[in-house]
Amino acid sequence: MAVAGLPVADELAVRAGAEVRFPGELTMADSANSTTPTAKRWTYAEVRALGDDGIRRELLDGALWVQEYPNVGHQYVVMRLATKLRPWILAQKLGEFFIAPLDVVLAEDVSLQPDALFIRADRTGALIRRVIEGPPDLVIEVLSETNFRHDLLRKRRLYARHGIGEYWIVDPEQESVTVLSLSGEAYRDNEAASGEQPIPTAALPGLPIVAADLFRD
Repeated sequence: MAVAGLPVADELAVRAGAEVRFPGELTMADSANSTTPTAKRWTYAEVRALGDDGIRRELLDGALWVQEYPNVGHQYVVMRLATKLRPWILAQKLGEFFIAPLDVVLAEDVSLQPDALFIRADRTGALIRRVIEGPPDLVIEVLSETNFRHDLLRKRRLYARHGIGEYWIVDPEQESVTVLSLSGEAYRDNEAASGEQPIPTAALPGLPIVAADLFRD
């Protein structure tokens, strides 16, 4: 089976369940951290043409990556994000809030699936189509043992490059939320919020929840 963050060299091999092998007999952990480019440079139109076959794909500068389906702990936090944030966002008429799977197309050769995202009300008409076309105001990724390098390194770089103003990294193991704020072309790290600390977000001013609300009742 495909490993989260593992680059796909052959789409047909992935469909058939074949393992992707790398030179040097890399371990599974090393493979997940590999930056080996795909043999083919893909566009988003080509990825869409593969159809909806249940495989989660992301396109990073033309390199096609297959994502492992999340575990229960990961999905618990994603659902907490949806139940805590979305009702408040809608009540305040701030905009729209979505959770994965949903493509965010940032360029012809860049499409990502953040775990959650927010778009301000004054921008929803410009961005919301069949998929999200353009940079949301906020993206959120929930870390797991199989995706943390992908979220902390590769996707962070692309989110910053395409002008997404705020990026939350939610860590279920540490029960913390780190808010990254865009400064120029890179993110500035704020101190992680945990426990009863408020989440230091500029994208959602006045957010009435604390970090612990995302992890437990």
